[in-house]
Amino acid sequence: MRLGICYDALRSNPGGILSAWRVRAAPWRDRLVDVRSADGPLRGWRRDVDDEGALVIELEGGERRRLLSGEVDRVRPVGA
Repeated sequence: MRLGICYDALRSNPGGILSAWRVRAAPWRDRLVDVRSADGPLRGWRRDVDDEGALVIELEGGERRRLLSGEVDRVRPVGA
């Protein structure tokens, strides 16, 4: 899944874009994910999609990060 929001679309139809993004990201709520972003690799639990369209993940130790772009993969348990 690729992150990223077209800001023109978000400005013209914020409710529709955010609603669709939240629905698309819902199956991954509270799932462990790996993220490749400009800040480097991250691993955490997918917690939310905020009102600006950022994916919110919680890192080990409880720190939350907002991600506006990057590539996200769900971490699958061994044997899955």
